[in-house]
Parts: sequence; C-alpha cells; structure tokens
Amino acid sequence: MATDGISQYVIEHDYNCYDSDFSDGATIYIDSYYTPSYGDKIIIPGHVNKVCEVTSADEVNIKRYYVDHVFDLGNKIIVTDKSGTQFLVEYGIG
Repeated sequence: MATDGISQYVIEHDYNCYDSDFSDGATIYIDSYYTPSYGDKIIIPGHVNKVCEVTSADEVNIKRYYVDHVFDLGNKIIVTDKSGTQFLVEYGIG
C-alpha cells in the first residue's frame, strides 16, 4: 500500500522490482500525472535507484485501528479506531 498523504493505493508492480525492494515507512516516487496507473514509473531511491512500472493500482480507504483484545478461541479480536469506537472483528477462512 502506498499513500500520497491524501489518498491510499494498493499498487502492483512489474518484474523489475521485488516485494523485498519495498519496506514499511519508506519513501518511493511514482511518475504519475494524477493517480498511479498502468505504466507509470516507480522509483525506489537508494545507492542505485531501482525503477519498475505500475501494473495496476486501486484506490482504497484503509484506516488505522488499535488491537485492544485478542480472544484465545474463536478467531476474534476487539479493535478501536481513532475516535474511540470499538469493533469486534472475526477473521479466518471464509
């Protein structure tokens, strides 16, 4: 996932980069006019800049939650959003 500080995107890249080239909190550059889209260049700064291309990008609305409690059984957790609202989340197969 990448963010420009306003919107968030799930971005897929071509074979010129690997998932290991990206790290949480790192800055990358996408040569895009408006939003990331097919063929835009992704530039990963470093000792030698690595360059690959966007193959697909979807705008998403991902919010941050804090895990308050993990149940020992049942694949359930309680999370809290930034306004203090709590949610019971069930997860697992299906």
